[in-house]
Amino acid sequence: SSTVKQTTYKAVGLVKFKEYIFRAFAENQFGVGPPAEHPPIIARYPFDTPGAPYKLEPSDIAKDAVTLNWYEPDEDGGSPITGYWVERYEPDHDKWIRCNKLPIKDTN
Repeated sequence: SSTVKQTTYKAVGLVKFKEYIFRAFAENQFGVGPPAEHPPIIARYPFDTPGAPYKLEPSDIAKDAVTLNWYEPDEDGGSPITGYWVERYEPDHDKWIRCNKLPIKDTN
């Protein structure tokens, strides 16, 4: 055929987080041809958590305060970044403590 046609099929009823392999065959009056096969996929939302912010830099360091600056992650996980959380490490207790009560809306 001189026209290339795209065909779509939506597979439904998949089990979340289960791995699947799909393949498709063409058929004509002489039979079924060889399959096209896709590598394994996992049924899940097409979204993920964002990547890490980068170039975290302190500025305006004082005895009781510091300003932190960073750039947004290269990857947003397929969904816009809605905010940022900051934590500080407490070596005496060997744990991370969240600094902000609400997500920070910008990268300053």
